[in-house]
Amino acid sequence: MKLMQDPAEAAATERIVDSVKQMLSSTYPPGIRPMRRDAHPKHHGVVVATFRVADDVPAALRHGLFAQPQEWTAWIRLSNSAPRVQHDLRPDVRGFALKLLNVAGPKLTDDEPDALTHDFLLASAPTFFVRNPADYVPFSIAVEQKHPFTQFFFKKGRGPELRTLLKSAIQITNPLAIPYWSQVPSRLGPHAVKYHVRPQPPRAGGSLGLRRDFLRRNMAATLRARSVTYDFLVQLQTDPIAMPIEDPVVRWDEAVSPFVKVATIVIPRQTFDGPEQMTAAEHLSYTPWRCLAEHEPLGGIQRVRRAVYHEISAMRHSANGVPRREPRPDATLPGTLL
Repeated sequence: MKLMQDPAEAAATERIVDSVKQMLSSTYPPGIRPMRRDAHPKHHGVVVATFRVADDVPAALRHGLFAQPQEWTAWIRLSNSAPRVQHDLRPDVRGFALKLLNVAGPKLTDDEPDALTHDFLLASAPTFFVRNPADYVPFSIAVEQKHPFTQFFFKKGRGPELRTLLKSAIQITNPLAIPYWSQVPSRLGPHAVKYHVRPQPPRAGGSLGLRRDFLRRNMAATLRARSVTYDFLVQLQTDPIAMPIEDPVVRWDEAVSPFVKVATIVIPRQTFDGPEQMTAAEHLSYTPWRCLAEHEPLGGIQRVRRAVYHEISAMRHSANGVPRREPRPDATLPGTLL
């Protein structure tokens, strides 16, 4: 699968990394700790789940993790994406970061190819709001300077990006009650695909709250009462023009290529909101490049993420005085299954 690459991509990526580091250094000067993520800094918690591959995966999709029926323990971090921690009532893009434990095989991360984990990153919007690495430079600078709308989205020609962002920022009552998408494509064997996580059955997630962290409270109440199940689905690229890899603002038409279920995620009843587990959620690291080669991330935005996620994770772990290491296959979280 041959992809077009911007010849200035390396320079753009370096500028983006520098801008994000400048933003974090300004937001978290010495004495302000922990240094949080540049995106998705507010987590509602990390929960334990089971990721179970279906026994009827279509033959075309039987690659990598989906080659045969099997299951893994998973840790899922749910979050708000705004670069600064804010009240949960604010419309925002919500995150669903999925980490599978004890996944054998070399990974694509440069500094940890022997990691026994595999990550998927999804968000509560089907498309991304920046087209390519060149456009990501002024966006990251605008975020660094705290004026993303006036300095990026309100600029001439940014109408599609602005509309995408406005549709993406949603108000919710419970992170466990909404669907999530990968937004950007990845490889699945010889194919290009996008991923989707959909709660089954769809349920109401609680009520809006006045407390700053009411989404965590609604999550906790849900998981004290019942388990939560999701379908994990794959969408195949069937038309490289109408379903581009290098422009994630374009949504792939589900009428042309519907999402197909390949796995089930089950989050059992549990408590997760104690101080130890909330701290564990802060120190976890996720990147789409911590994956098997059969699931290689595709496109310019994914290539930028390779550098940004690595550099920012290393920066914040160093600032916080916490080793950056992946969970062991037998690792457990401090919460309690009910």
